Amino acid sequence: MQLSAAKILAVTLISILSLYLTVKPTFATNSDRFMVKINQFRQSQGLQPIKPSPITCKFAAIRAKEASSQFTHDGFYNRVKNYTLPYPKYRLVTENLAWAPNGKDAVNMWINSPSHTANLLKNTEFACIEKYGDYYAFEGLQV
Repeated sequence: MQLSAAKILAVTLISILSLYLTVKPTFATNSDRFMVKINQFRQSQGLQPIKPSPITCKFAAIRAKEASSQFTHDGFYNRVKNYTLPYPKYRLVTENLAWAPNGKDAVNMWINSPSHTANLLKNTEFACIEKYGDYYAFEGLQV
């Protein structure tokens, strides 16, 4: 029995699709996994999901590194006060910092802290979590 090119292609596509459906999803970065957890929390509160953007991720990476040497929000608040945030324009910005052994613990700490939860639930369209060592920064942005 000879198989036509179309049948071979169909069998190949079905094989690839079945493999795709049986493999657990992977995340490009740990940040993506943590953002999924934050978005699940936001949706449980009736809010829209937030999405990462290159500019929030870059700033979160900067802030996580800064937090490793000075664990305060001073770097964030000074930028707000001096109009030196890396965003060309914004209506709302938020920040959460955590010192935790892993990102799951950082997100859980934020969810269980009223002031940090308030930041997670603010009307931001973009956000990102980045880490440096055991330090995590969540930066939120509404343009």
